[in-house]
Order: sequence, then C-alpha cells, then structure tokens
Amino acid sequence: MTMTDPVADLLTRLRNANSAYHDRVTMPHSKIKTHIAEILQQEGYIAGWVVVMAEGKIVAEGPPEVVMMNPAVIDAYLGAHQEIDLGVVTGRYAADEETS
Repeated sequence: MTMTDPVADLLTRLRNANSAYHDRVTMPHSKIKTHIAEILQQEGYIAGWVVVMAEGKIVAEGPPEVVMMNPAVIDAYLGAHQEIDLGVVTGRYAADEETS
C-alpha cells in the first residue's frame, strides 16, 4: 500500500488512538514523522515513553534517554548475554516466582 500523505497518516493515527483511549501508537518510521513527534512532545501534546520487551517480559520502561542506556535493553537487542534470564537481571519478577 502506498502512502501519499505521511503527515496526515501520523495525525490520523494519533487522533484515532486518542479517541479510543489507547496508551500508545505505532507507525512506520520516517524522518518527517520523527521531527513532528518531537515537536508534539516538546509542546506537551504527546508523552515520550518507551516500553522494551524481550522474551515476553518487560525489560525496561521510561523516558527513551534512560531506557537506551539500560544494560538489560542493550543485552536484549545485541544478544550479549543470551544465557542470562532478563527477568532476573531487571528484577521484573520476584525470586519466589523463579522457584515456582
């Protein structure tokens, strides 16, 4: 499918997500959309929040600047420590769940 107006697509996705009370919006990447999203965030219309998942579990969440520097996120994307369970590294679940 060819998109003829990426800016209209961006705004329509945001409007539809807002109307449906969705917490997040995903869309194809483009430089113009990134710059528009940055402006919308600076003006307070959208929040900048990232949730990173690996192995079906949340590895990290928070502002993009913080999440990008998280060692567990780097490991999840680069695969540096595949033998380590990311849930244990991030503390996302308690030790009693590990033994169950």
